[in-house]
Amino acid sequence: MSIFSSDQALSLSGTFVDFFVRALGYRKERGGGGGADLASVDRVEREVIGAMLALTLKLALDDFKPVFYRYVLRNA
Repeated sequence: MSIFSSDQALSLSGTFVDFFVRALGYRKERGGGGGADLASVDRVEREVIGAMLALTLKLALDDFKPVFYRYVLRNA
């Protein structure tokens, strides 16, 4: 995420939200890991959360709100 400017992060935020939702939903979709090594799933989830935080810290509050709402609505 450090390679993106704030404007680039904002323009790609929809794609990132889709990726974050899919990556963080893997455990739920696969019933606890779906045969994958749970330690690997944990590690990937930590990395995804770190990337998600890095993205949100690049955005101004007014830019972050729609991204947050999109994420919440995708998980509802």
